[in-house]
Amino acid sequence: MVKVLFSKGSLHPHWKGGRSLASNGYILVKVPNHPMADVRGYAYEHRLVASRKAGRPLLRAEIVRHINGNKVDNRPENLRIVRRTSGALRECACGCGRKITERDGTGRPRRFVSGHNKSIPSKIGPSGEAELIAMWERGDSVQSITQRFGVSKVTFYKVAHRLSLPRRHGTGMRRPPKVNTARLIPRWAARELMEDFDGLCAYCGEMATGFDHIVPVSRGGTTMPGNIVPCCKRCNSSKGTKWLEDWVALKNIEISDGVLDAIALSFETGYTQPFKEAS
Repeated sequence: MVKVLFSKGSLHPHWKGGRSLASNGYILVKVPNHPMADVRGYAYEHRLVASRKAGRPLLRAEIVRHINGNKVDNRPENLRIVRRTSGALRECACGCGRKITERDGTGRPRRFVSGHNKSIPSKIGPSGEAELIAMWERGDSVQSITQRFGVSKVTFYKVAHRLSLPRRHGTGMRRPPKVNTARLIPRWAARELMEDFDGLCAYCGEMATGFDHIVPVSRGGTTMPGNIVPCCKRCNSSKGTKWLEDWVALKNIEISDGVLDAIALSFETGYTQPFKEAS
């Protein structure tokens, strides 16, 4: 099989003069290395003609209008350069003193800075917040709540976080940040715990990389003496939020004496006495 390499530009057999009609209705012209060309080497013909008519390169803030409305009629007398502007400046109607343009990017008149028009009532006011909380506690879906108030899900989640609504499984509400247990244990206590277990995991005897709650925090356990033991990453991930007895039976392992001593200490302290440095 012979691969034929065609030349580019005017030497290509399918060369059509370097002109093509873009999908937006304007004519593109092949002008390589021109400052107004895109990465393919094409530029809009009407902007090139207007640039030559003005005798200078066009600015980004300048647009070219066709006087007769025909996008392919790029005669110089049919083109008019208009600066992309939203109009003159005026003060915000709320009296804050901030300056705004008279019209926005689409040509609509402006009176207020965004968010300064207090005459527009909030879709979820104080009474609406009470109703939203009642609907959420009743178990209504996010979709039904957003349809009731006519807001988007993003707005609902913002209000939900501001009202500290409890999270539901399957919703987009974020979980509270995970607390790093190691930061709650004083350095001297962490050092003593590691020395008591010779720096090994209390469950499997491998090198300990952190600490584990014997009674998981989600089940009422706290970061107190007797409920914290050194643990490797594998055992910490495997145990998760399981009860110690269930996890030991599942893995068919024996509980070390150190863990038993910690459990005995936990019953003595009742998970209520914080870490205290020995005098």
